[in-house]
Formats: sequence, structure tokens, C-alpha cells
Amino acid sequence: MLAVGCTKAPQDTSAASSALVIKEADLGNADFRGAALKPDTTDAPLRHWMQQRFGGPWPATRITQYAPALRALGVSAPADMPNWSSIAEDGAKAADIGDEQAVRAACRMCHQSYQTLYAQTRRAQALPAGL
Repeated sequence: MLAVGCTKAPQDTSAASSALVIKEADLGNADFRGAALKPDTTDAPLRHWMQQRFGGPWPATRITQYAPALRALGVSAPADMPNWSSIAEDGAKAADIGDEQAVRAACRMCHQSYQTLYAQTRRAQALPAGL
């Protein structure tokens, strides 16, 4: 799961100088709420897939709905990212019982472990089978 944050665009003289620019956030402090994505999702299909399933507010009544998506992520784990599956399954089990903090911890662990490597090696790759 990938969270995004916004920062001001670099200063320039165009009308777009006040536009917000999407950037990947340090998930150690991310709250996973209200993230927005660029409309063109071809540059990061997995990010778009995650945003569609995990983006926006996380009301306690919705936490259990994340379990199937977390399990799908676990099944689609890249071979060179060995703990991806177990982290996703831990998150799914936490979602099953409605433990929001444990779900967030699993997301944070996976992102801290694999976000950079995934972005460097697979960002534009088509989604794995099963997603």
C-alpha cells in the first residue's frame, strides 16, 4: 500500500505555481487519509490499485473490508520481496478483527521494507495476476 502526500510546487511565474504536486510520503508519519492520485494511472498501476482500495478516510466500520485486498496483495508478492506476503497476511488478519492500528502497522512495515525497491524496479509494471 502506498500513501502519497502533497507539497507546494516549485515557485515559478506561471498560474500553476500554486498547484499541488503529488509526492510519495514517509510512511512513518503518514495517516493514510485523503490522498489523491494523478488521473493518469499508467505510470504506477499498483499505486492506483491501492488508492482505489485503501485511499480516503478509514472509518472503523470499514476496516474489515480491507482484508480481501490485503490477501490479494499477499498472493501477488514479488519473489525478491520475501516478507511481502506475510506482512500482507498479518494486515489481513488484523482487518478481519477490525484492528485498525495493526492494519496500519502492517501497511507501514511493508512500505518501509519495499516501497523504494518496488518504485525503482516495477513502478510502471502491469499489475500482477490476481489484482
